[in-house]
Amino acid sequence: MEEPAAATHRGERTAAAESGYLSMSAAVLGEHGMVRLREPLDAKLFDLAVRLLDGTYPKPFVIDHEGMRRLHFSLAHIQSEMRIAEPDALCAAYTQAMMTFVLLRPRPRHVMLMGLGGGSLAKTCHRHLPGAALTAVEMDADVIGFRDLFCIPPDDSRWRVERAEAHEYLIAARPRTDVILLDVYDSKGLSASADNAGFYRDLRGALRPGGLLVANVLGSSDQGDAHLALIGEAFDARPWILEVRDEDNRIAFAFADPPGRVDWPAARHRALEWSGRLGFDLAAYADQLRRRWASREEAQD
Repeated sequence: MEEPAAATHRGERTAAAESGYLSMSAAVLGEHGMVRLREPLDAKLFDLAVRLLDGTYPKPFVIDHEGMRRLHFSLAHIQSEMRIAEPDALCAAYTQAMMTFVLLRPRPRHVMLMGLGGGSLAKTCHRHLPGAALTAVEMDADVIGFRDLFCIPPDDSRWRVERAEAHEYLIAARPRTDVILLDVYDSKGLSASADNAGFYRDLRGALRPGGLLVANVLGSSDQGDAHLALIGEAFDARPWILEVRDEDNRIAFAFADPPGRVDWPAARHRALEWSGRLGFDLAAYADQLRRRWASREEAQD
């Protein structure tokens, strides 16, 4: 393997220096586009490329290609993606499915996001829920360090990012919230904080009356099933599950209190309204949720 040159084009080097990110061509990795790293501008690109290729590079990194910006934990693992021309748009189908919470809790006073990633859900909530305060909890300083590249708004009076391990934050801060969006995956898969029953009990304890947990469960593996079982145990009921089209994700909905009756015609009307705002179809997810609810009602009769 030949040693890759630094970003020698004047514009590339200037952009890297201005942003504080080290940039190099993704061609040296057998990829297309430009790689951005949180490394000193004089770092040895050859050494970095070797570690990226063999999977030993320990930090998240970004690849830009054909108008898309992707946050990676490894070359094989895309954590988040953003359309550069539309930074607030939700690209991944599972994030679109998670936004289905607005059909059940359309006017939350506070939303807590466990896991920041590229900020897809945070930006959508910030833009489309102006009446809600928002808190994102993220443990990885390097993930937070890419917030400007992903157009994540700066902290302000109603929005902030807390650097903390998820369970430790729940214990120390004792937050109270209406909706929790849980998406805590790292380079090894499901974060260790999400692998114990106490975490889910404390998530439920953080919810106000009528509160809702929405959790991304990756894959249909034993780990994913165990994740769902922990949620069910903590919330005293099996969560409602959305199957995500064309992705290996399940979205779990768990309620702080028994949900009671749901006005499904009103929920579907909201789905049509929100579909217009967000640019993707929420009505199909609303119909899927209604079927889950109906199945539960039949099982209880």
